[in-house]
Amino acid sequence: MENLYSNVYSNLNTNTNNILDYVITNNQMVRVLLAMFFMMYGVLAAPAFPKQYLYIFDNVIFKVVFLAFIAWTSHQDPLIGIATAIVFLLVIEEVNKYKIEKFEGPKSAIYPGCLNITVADLLESFNDNKEELLHAMTVSRIPFDVKIDDSSAPLIGTYLLNYGFALKSPCRFPSQEENIGY
Repeated sequence: MENLYSNVYSNLNTNTNNILDYVITNNQMVRVLLAMFFMMYGVLAAPAFPKQYLYIFDNVIFKVVFLAFIAWTSHQDPLIGIATAIVFLLVIEEVNKYKIEKFEGPKSAIYPGCLNITVADLLESFNDNKEELLHAMTVSRIPFDVKIDDSSAPLIGTYLLNYGFALKSPCRFPSQEENIGY
């Protein structure tokens, strides 16, 4: 039985190496194109990876296969291996940012003073200037899928507070003088 596993592994390893050698190692044009693609992707400051494909990089099996590909390419051509590893890390970082961006947090994550705030209160905090409010929301990295309505105003207020914006009372942090014992 052990001999069977050894033969299967040996055949799989040989066949995979033969295919990858034929497609990448022995084909100078493919190697140059791969190197150019990965270098340009990195040079252009890793343009945003299409969000509809980010879920692929969140799959453990895909990560293992991709890491095996990085190891193989590093053995064959260190330059392409390093470039591939850099691209992999950049895409994984993009996946993590997207996960955080999508997270709205539980209701308990909303600052208690902001529980009853409305969109009108938020606008009043920015002198009824909608553009200033929208700019503050962008700076505060409020996820784009959060609707601007009264039901999500407490969440928006919490984000704005955490990024240092002063809002209408009671949606503001207590000042030092108001703290007990100071």
